[in-house]
Amino acid sequence: MYPVSQAFLNAIDNANMQHVRATIVQADGTELTFEDNDFTESPVVNRQCTEDADTFSFGQMYVGTAEIVIDLEGMSSTSTNRFKGGELQLEFGIDVDGSNEPEWIPIGVYDISEPIAEPGKRIRIKAVDRLSRLQCNTQHLGDGMLRLEDVLEYVSTLANVEFAQTAEQIAAMIDRELYTFFKIGWDKTCWEEVIRIAQVIGGFAFANRAGQIEFRQFKKPFRAAMFIPMSKMRDAKLTEYLYTIYSVTHTDGTYSYTCEQKDRYSQVYAQITIENNKYFSISNNNENNFAEKWKPHLERIIEVFENLRWRPGTISWYGNPALDLGDVIEIENSPGSYREFFLITADTWQFRAPQTLISAGASESGMSSSSSGSGTAAASMTYINTTKKIGRVDFATSEIQLYEAERTVASGSYSVRDQSCCFIVAQLTVLADEDCTSGIVVYHDDIAQDYRALQTLREGEYQTINVSIPINASTGTHTVRVAAYGKAVVTAASAYIWGQELHKESPQYTSDSDYTYTVSNGITTVTGYIGSSLYPEIPTKLGGGATTIIDDHAFTDSDITAVFIPEGVTEIR
Repeated sequence: MYPVSQAFLNAIDNANMQHVRATIVQADGTELTFEDNDFTESPVVNRQCTEDADTFSFGQMYVGTAEIVIDLEGMSSTSTNRFKGGELQLEFGIDVDGSNEPEWIPIGVYDISEPIAEPGKRIRIKAVDRLSRLQCNTQHLGDGMLRLEDVLEYVSTLANVEFAQTAEQIAAMIDRELYTFFKIGWDKTCWEEVIRIAQVIGGFAFANRAGQIEFRQFKKPFRAAMFIPMSKMRDAKLTEYLYTIYSVTHTDGTYSYTCEQKDRYSQVYAQITIENNKYFSISNNNENNFAEKWKPHLERIIEVFENLRWRPGTISWYGNPALDLGDVIEIENSPGSYREFFLITADTWQFRAPQTLISAGASESGMSSSSSGSGTAAASMTYINTTKKIGRVDFATSEIQLYEAERTVASGSYSVRDQSCCFIVAQLTVLADEDCTSGIVVYHDDIAQDYRALQTLREGEYQTINVSIPINASTGTHTVRVAAYGKAVVTAASAYIWGQELHKESPQYTSDSDYTYTVSNGITTVTGYIGSSLYPEIPTKLGGGATTIIDDHAFTDSDITAVFIPEGVTEIR
């Protein structure tokens, strides 16, 4: 994880105000900087360290991408040419308590690949990280002996990239002396040259936050960068098996050598095969078998993976862009379960939106082949390979004007077959009409569960409110209502509950005869419910008037489980 302060982590956990900053360096050296409200869409960053996000192997690379949409005053449709050949730098910031300035971290440096003019003043900038520069030919120079430092220097010059580590540092990753780290002959592209080094160390290569090409191992022992409780996750899909690497094999088409782990504790494991890698060790210099000369390499690689286990799957959570590929986090597998290791192999981060993390494991077929001769990962499917899905029920929401009194912005119902630990998740985006402080209240079975006060909003300021509340739901059907207050406009709202064995209750049709109400100047106020449905949907019109107001005692004497409120309702009193 990128080094951050404890105040940064506390601010992430408390959902403090977030910021994003983009600097565009045009080809002529001109710099343009954009922040927060300059973006008409949330910036998005995608990256991964395996070719297939769901299937694990090592010695792979993947070109990361970034996309922003900006509002640039006075930009014409033809002037996007000024961005071609330019550079995009992204930064993330968050307000930390007790500081007047946000704490900033770099997200990445990207080459602008496609600037697109859109209607109005919108410019969509698509960019790729500097791994893409490696896709160039090495201009084959023969089959002589190449030292590791020679390869790094040549690739750096040809592809116009900078490496984050020296040759000595790379050799030290697997306890090698630099003079033993050499190869015979060039591969066809700079891309393949970098892949070969990543294979030898038992890791991967990626473009780091400074735009440098960096090598990283899947290193044991696991030291979790952070812990994510279920209350912070918005969604999750995790396998029921533990995954590990059992063996690594090198083959040159004629000879092969395999190094195995002694421990087969995990239920599903991979057997990694590396093909035609030209690096070898001089420690077996008297051997005629080229594959046998890979023995020292394989022994060091398998040591990296010894007893290294994780649970594959996908989680969506409140997000922390300081996390890196190859980081290990601890998560709660399911309500009431133990913590599990989760190895980050893919990451999609979107500003002020959920972050999606993937931990790769075995493919459904048990086999996956990677390009450029980087190897094949074969996973044993003898054991359990099923996916545990956690159910989710979405609630109806509305975008309304808030006042000092509470206003319902989302509501619905759900049922569980057995007692279950669930989580109610709500997210509101509000626009302040004036300087104010707003709050959100979540009701479960008409009992207030959580009060979340916001920081003071300035007039015209957007703020996103996130809340996640654990609920121990008993067998049967339950209702959920999300209310908010404060002088602001709810411009977007979402709310749902998730957990195991959840089921959604559908609204049922009702008519005028199911209600008591009054009509004044075309506005209907619901005063009572006399119908038989347990899940009534209030009509948009009653008695010829628009259903606008619901008396807070209207359903007091009924046995309803949930009530579905139409969009036209503006007040519950």
